[in-house]
Amino acid sequence: MMPKDRFKWLKITMLVITIGVVLLYLLACLVPFVAPTTFLPIALAGLAFPGLFVLYFLLLIYWFFKKRKLAIVLSLLFLLGTQQFLAMIGMRFFAGEFEMVKKEGSIRVLNWNVFRWDEQNKKARGGITNRLNMMDVVQMQEADVLCLQEFFEPYDYTYFESNLKELEKRGYPYQRFFASSSVVNGKYKYGMAILSRYPIVATDTIDFEKGVHSEGILWADVQVNDKTIRVYSFHLESFRLGKQSIIARNEQAGNWGNTRNNASKLKNAYALRGQQVEILKNEVAKSPFPVILCGNLGDLPTSYSYFKVSNKLNDAFLEKGSGLGRSFRFVAPTLRVDYVFTDKRFAVEQFYMPDVNYSDHYPQVVDVKLK
Repeated sequence: MMPKDRFKWLKITMLVITIGVVLLYLLACLVPFVAPTTFLPIALAGLAFPGLFVLYFLLLIYWFFKKRKLAIVLSLLFLLGTQQFLAMIGMRFFAGEFEMVKKEGSIRVLNWNVFRWDEQNKKARGGITNRLNMMDVVQMQEADVLCLQEFFEPYDYTYFESNLKELEKRGYPYQRFFASSSVVNGKYKYGMAILSRYPIVATDTIDFEKGVHSEGILWADVQVNDKTIRVYSFHLESFRLGKQSIIARNEQAGNWGNTRNNASKLKNAYALRGQQVEILKNEVAKSPFPVILCGNLGDLPTSYSYFKVSNKLNDAFLEKGSGLGRSFRFVAPTLRVDYVFTDKRFAVEQFYMPDVNYSDHYPQVVDVKLK
């Protein structure tokens, strides 16, 4: 093949790749407006948005040197993804270190998916877990309110100790625990918890009737001096691809187990999460008090679920965080699935994610203040 022919085929190949990437990118731009149940490919394109964004940017550079007019058209289309990009990246790169001493009037909230306090690994480690290490991490943050998902509480203390009692000893006397599931005839319960240094004056729960990998919604009205705020802890449906847990797959060098049904799992998770998002949004709208939402959304900030929940709210990470804000430790560096949202009556003062590896999620620490 002559050099001229090779150049021609390279140009055609790059053009075909560009068309494919642009089409997928434009699909991803529709994510905030189209529910996954309406057209699943849009949701999947949103899931791939971080990679599409990088590919698109590289193609822009290529066509800038090869065909300037085409690069201008591509640049205009590229701007359609601004909303997703701004939801994905925290811009506070020079915010300075997190100050452990709170400002006067600040409320500190810790949000953490605690992975059942590592109790699943106790037997494999000969009776040793990271439970007390995790408790130490919680105590060190000196938070006023804790929102914890995948919380584990035993009601038979033969092998496991009470986590609620341990946290009470560490300064959290006001507690609400919502057990969304139980095993061994109710001896061991799992779900969500809200714990506080301030009095909890009211509480309620919303159970999701469907969803194996979701825990529902727990809210508590917390009396902070002369003000009442409503705090939500939620855990929506997760993807959970493959039979094994994410941690097991990670420790076995990427063995993803049986992936035959992963496509249907994605579809089902999106369908369930779409219903759950509507429930969460409606519950938050009913609140007579300023709200703080903490939890595991089970999806990226480039998703329909994210835009649905975050509408008219502050995303604490975007307000005071930097970079991609990865909250799930495995699989990909873009997996920000844990969030702290506040309504506009709060000012977000600080955001911090301690780099601890005791759970499959990182904790999030946020300082807020009522305006």
